[in-house]
Amino acid sequence: MKFQNRNLNNILKYLILIVTLVLLVAALFGILFSNETAFADDNVSIVFPTTGYIQSATPSHIAANADYLLIYDSGQGKLYARSNAQLGTKSYDALIDNVSNLFAVGKQAFFVAENGYYALDLTAQNPIVEQVTLTTPDEISYLTSDGTYLYAKSAFGYITIYDDNFDVALGQDNVRDVSLTGNSVILGNSENIYIFTASYGDPHYTILNLPTKNTDEKAISSSVQAASIGDETIIFASIGGAIACLDKSTGEPLFISEIAPDAFASYGRNLFTIEGNNINVYSVSNDVKNFTRSSSMAMTGGDEKHLNNPVDIEKLSNKYAIADANNNRIAYYSGNNELSTFSLDTTPKHLAHDGNILYIACDNEILKLNSLYIEQRYSMSDVLDILYLDKLYVLKADGIYVLFSGEFVKLYDIQNAICLAGMEDGQNVFIGTNQEIVVIDSTGTKLPTNLVGDFTNLKDLAVDYFGNIIVAYEMKVEVFKNNIDSLEFVSTTNLEGDYRVNLNACIIDGSNLYYTADESYVGKAVLNVTTKDNYIIPGVQPSENYELKVANTGSYVLPKDCRNGNIKSSTSKVLMAFESSTTPQGYVLVYDGIDYQYIPENALQNANCESLSGEYVSTKQTVLFVTPNKDSQDNVVLDENSHVIFKQGTAGFDGGNWVIVEYQNKEYFAKQNEFSEYVAPVPERKANYGRAKGTRVGGIVNVYQSASTESAVILEIADGAKVEILETLDDFYKVSVNGTVGYMTKDEVQLGGLTTVQIVAIILAVLVLLAGSAVFVAIYFTKKKDAENLN
Repeated sequence: MKFQNRNLNNILKYLILIVTLVLLVAALFGILFSNETAFADDNVSIVFPTTGYIQSATPSHIAANADYLLIYDSGQGKLYARSNAQLGTKSYDALIDNVSNLFAVGKQAFFVAENGYYALDLTAQNPIVEQVTLTTPDEISYLTSDGTYLYAKSAFGYITIYDDNFDVALGQDNVRDVSLTGNSVILGNSENIYIFTASYGDPHYTILNLPTKNTDEKAISSSVQAASIGDETIIFASIGGAIACLDKSTGEPLFISEIAPDAFASYGRNLFTIEGNNINVYSVSNDVKNFTRSSSMAMTGGDEKHLNNPVDIEKLSNKYAIADANNNRIAYYSGNNELSTFSLDTTPKHLAHDGNILYIACDNEILKLNSLYIEQRYSMSDVLDILYLDKLYVLKADGIYVLFSGEFVKLYDIQNAICLAGMEDGQNVFIGTNQEIVVIDSTGTKLPTNLVGDFTNLKDLAVDYFGNIIVAYEMKVEVFKNNIDSLEFVSTTNLEGDYRVNLNACIIDGSNLYYTADESYVGKAVLNVTTKDNYIIPGVQPSENYELKVANTGSYVLPKDCRNGNIKSSTSKVLMAFESSTTPQGYVLVYDGIDYQYIPENALQNANCESLSGEYVSTKQTVLFVTPNKDSQDNVVLDENSHVIFKQGTAGFDGGNWVIVEYQNKEYFAKQNEFSEYVAPVPERKANYGRAKGTRVGGIVNVYQSASTESAVILEIADGAKVEILETLDDFYKVSVNGTVGYMTKDEVQLGGLTTVQIVAIILAVLVLLAGSAVFVAIYFTKKKDAENLN
């Protein structure tokens, strides 16, 4: 049996060791791989109102002493403590049932509750509420504090004084005096007790010194319902519901004010009140005749120092516009701790801006506010969010609408959307849902992104200058890197710290997130996000080598500034793809005829380019481009009638405007419509003539329709008629006779000179002429001889 127990003990030891090691490893991994978390007190602050305010929505109890002002908010279950030694206000969880009173006792906040007493040490490193036991007197009926000591009294006339460790102080433990008997209002000031009581309906004021048991009792003119210690000469009391300032030595009012608070406390000459949901501070005048209100500490209000349920915020050129819902106004904050306002006749809910033009979505309309007047009202109800980029986008339950020519046109169908966001100098619309950040372009086309995640309880969305996503919840903000095909978690910022927060809207301004909260303030969280000032746009350095590519359908194009928030859908048009040392990993630098861009390398395929040949000539002065439409010192300007060789088509690049040409042994891009095909000039043909050769002088020669004597005779010409030889065939000439084209047999055409018939005719004519001349001469001489004979 001992052996079995020993084995069991060993097994238990090993199990404990293994569990311990597992826990240590888990803790180590948690440290090494935990996500970055920023705490609210490090980088979260209230922008408006300033730290002079206490963020209690439903204050119920108030207490004060030389070191602290304490506010208990029963609705929130929180204690707010403002220390005179520190800036700002701390808040602590104090979930105590049925708190009936609160006192400041030295360093302690002391609670009187239905089921006992509780205290919270305000100087502790991690203060928590702890239950307190007061040992004496029995059956405590009344408690009060002078800020240093706690006084506990029973109805039977016993009193004990406690210090802030809840030990008996000043030696006053369960001390009895008849003046303390019954129900009364008492105040303590070290060993002196001030008692307000009524004897048979007559109010009395008694000063009791505990060590000596000396009393000074006086009849007074007014009954006191509650009281709080002041300085050496005054007491603050509630008489008929109004606050009065009493002479400490007589108990008589020095003056009665019109202040009727729900609760009050005091220290010195300062009066602290809860009036509704407001916390006010009053000071007694030097002549002790009235109160002067010195400050209002509540976060909520309707004046120029407060907001009441701010539900949205926008950054204009030099100020922030806030939709101050419960005050029915637009509140402008420019950093001077006061607001300027524009009152509305309806409740603002969502804001968007175009420069200094503010769009305000209300219950049933959208207002266009131009500085100090409403320029336009558009009918539109049930708006979930609005955004202005190139135009006004409106989110409703069934989709996104855009304002076009004064009318709202549906742009995109989407269900379960929560909010809209855009980025500075951006073009795309980001739509927040519980499961995905959907991205669309200005045409309503859903872009090929995959920004999915668990965004349950999403309240609002923001996008930094690069396109990274900021997801806002009620009490925290998460930053994600936008990888287009995924979201990569970066950090979480917890918004709730000393100040309670229920975020309802946010914007990015530089690296800061500004947000509005239900608790009626504007907060700021400093985030490590990309801004316009710190974003470095990568340079574009294309090489001389390129390929013509076609983008796959369904991919996307990244702009040359590489901002992931401005992607667009790729098209099937032809692109020039370059090698470049500046190209992001996984992308290819491309040129679309207008600008450089980047596209995923797995989204490109080769373009089918036609091989060309032939010499062409420019029809006007033109430019040969190294890269289409890009200025370059290597571009060449050609004069009209300059010659190039067409080498290759561009498969429709830039709408088919371009062709690749060779000029002086280099290749360039040229605009195809600025060239025509070169045709070498044909030398002018020398006219060749002949003559029709008939069988007799003046004989007729036939001109045929075709090169055949069987074809029709289209013309008859006389022997010797001049013809133009157009073409030589086998047995025919193609000829032209006075514009008529036909065919003549070679036998009937005499090339050059005179035809034989013409020559014979000429010879005969010469012989006839010679014969005639001889006859004439013979006749002449015969007549001459006859004449001589007659003489």
